[in-house]
Amino acid sequence: MTLESPESYKRRNADEAEGTHAAVSARDTVCHLREMALIIDEKKGMDTRIYDVRELSNVTEFFLITSAYNRRHINALYEELEDYCKANDIVIMGREGLDDGNWALLDCVDFVIHIF
Repeated sequence: MTLESPESYKRRNADEAEGTHAAVSARDTVCHLREMALIIDEKKGMDTRIYDVRELSNVTEFFLITSAYNRRHINALYEELEDYCKANDIVIMGREGLDDGNWALLDCVDFVIHIF
């Protein structure tokens, strides 16, 4: 799992007003992403990465990307992450790829999960 260091995160967000919704939301998002990366690790997902794309994209803030062994593994990871989102009141705006079976995507607005 790759994620920017806490020092880098603090430096980058130092200009944000303390206690603003955006700062709280980003921290909450990072916590959720870390928990989901742990779930993926427990379920034998491979090469899990978390990318901060706030400076590169106006569509989402983070990408969580992971790999699976086969279609069944993709579906299992997808279901685990979907259950986590539902249990934590994370809105899933879009779902893609499950019909094809080679990949899956969960669009949770603040972050997008890709499973290959």
